[in-house]
Formats: sequence, structure tokens, C-alpha cells
Amino acid sequence: MVNYTHNIFTTYLLKTGLVGLLLLTLYLYGLCRPLFDLLRVRPLLALALGVPLVIDLTLYASFKSLDFGLILLLVMLAAQKLRENPV
Repeated sequence: MVNYTHNIFTTYLLKTGLVGLLLLTLYLYGLCRPLFDLLRVRPLLALALGVPLVIDLTLYASFKSLDFGLILLLVMLAAQKLRENPV
């Protein structure tokens, strides 16, 4: 039995199965979609938010910590600002 993995995808696969992994993938796609829109308008901000997000999802198990939540919050705030003031 695996008690700990560093990747959010393998964690959800082991804990919730394929259905949970599919739901997680859809959720993360919905979160990351605004980053691609932001990449065209403010590429530096998109990279500053996107790189730590990818690291938190794949390399380091910090998706359980506060910094991951703050990055998600900043992504959503940047997406909302982009919808309010499209360039």
C-alpha cells in the first residue's frame, strides 16, 4: 500500500479511483484555462502563477498546503480581472 505520493494525480488516483481522477482533471482544466488567456495579455504574470502551480501539482506535494490555495486564488483573481478589463 502506498501511503504518500508527491503528485496530485497519483494521490487522487489511489484515493478516489478513476472517477475522482477524471473529476480532478476537469477541475484543474477549468482552473488552468484562464492562465492561457492571461498568457496572451500578461505573459509574465501567467508564468509567475503557472510555474509554481505546475510544480505544486507534479513535483512537490504542496497541493495540501496554504501556498497552493493562495496560487489558485491568485489565478482566479487574475482571470476575473481579465474578464472585467479585456485588452
